[in-house]
Amino acid sequence: MTKRTRARDDEDDGTRDGATARTRRGGKLRVLEMYCGVGVMHAALRRARGDEAEVCGAYDVNPNACDAYAMNYGTRPSQKSLVSVAMETLVKTKAEAWAMSPPCQPFTRAGLKLDVDDGRAESFMRLVDEMVKMDASARPKYVFVENVVGFETSRMRDALRDALSASAFHAQEFILTPTMFGVPYSRPRYFMLARSTRAFEDGVDEIRRSPPPSKLSHRREWIPDFDDVRDADVVVAPLSRFLDRATDDIWRANAVKQDDVDRAKGSIDIVTAEDTTCNCFTKSYYKYVKGTGSVVANQSVDKATWDGRMGDGASDVRLRYFTVDEVARLHSLPNDFAWPSNLTTRQKYTLLGNSMSVACVAPLLDYLFAD
Repeated sequence: MTKRTRARDDEDDGTRDGATARTRRGGKLRVLEMYCGVGVMHAALRRARGDEAEVCGAYDVNPNACDAYAMNYGTRPSQKSLVSVAMETLVKTKAEAWAMSPPCQPFTRAGLKLDVDDGRAESFMRLVDEMVKMDASARPKYVFVENVVGFETSRMRDALRDALSASAFHAQEFILTPTMFGVPYSRPRYFMLARSTRAFEDGVDEIRRSPPPSKLSHRREWIPDFDDVRDADVVVAPLSRFLDRATDDIWRANAVKQDDVDRAKGSIDIVTAEDTTCNCFTKSYYKYVKGTGSVVANQSVDKATWDGRMGDGASDVRLRYFTVDEVARLHSLPNDFAWPSNLTTRQKYTLLGNSMSVACVAPLLDYLFAD
């Protein structure tokens, strides 16, 4: 071994201190989840790094989200607001990565767009400001942020970019949606990836709108029962691969009310099992039918000619909501993801509507930590 090769290997194993080098030394990447929800980031981290990483802390103010997180991952997140949590407390976790999905309401295109002036942005703004002030030895080496499309034009995004640049981070932005990974679900989201360990070799200045280079970006990872031969030409799988078996009980238990159809027929998004996309589910899904996500029909429906009548006959149109399990599958949550018995159906939909896609997040984490 030459001196140059030995020096390069020593740098890879120590000086750069990247996630891959750490794994070779037997250490685990410590990740702090903030605004963790039901734990999509945790599930994605398991897919991306398995037992090479560990969550060393989690925060969320929603008690229902904390209940679901605790049931699936064995540890209950802190319900304290990140506005009031002392920075010393976060530093003591010795987290090398901060993974954050802060409230999106200040940045939604349909909202008031108060941006940094919205009170719901206060905790994230504080984290951004404090990160710059932290001693370099205590600062996380990796930062992951998720938010709605619209965040990329916000003042908050500019403040985040400035803070990362001032702290010697290399950043890469993405806008991705589950259909890019073969999942028939339209949920475009903004992502910021940053690391101080090493620049992204394929990094670009503009926002990338295609999946990162990662084995987890292949659709075989996210389409149920994927077959390399049968599905060789499948770009996006049909919804049938994600739906429960269509029993009469499912149709009845999740039926859309006739009154709701009468009021909003023209604006309801109707899909069938053969379709290869459905609209984003919001936190109000199942409570309202208009603008909250798609509903499933037993047959193709032309809304221009359909009179809006539904029935139980063989030739009648039937409409139903996606079940909780189906929505969870479209978010690519693990098959064994469970819900606390105290949560209502509506509360489960609310939590999923505030959630993320594992199919989008896992490849990004794999890409972020591949340094």
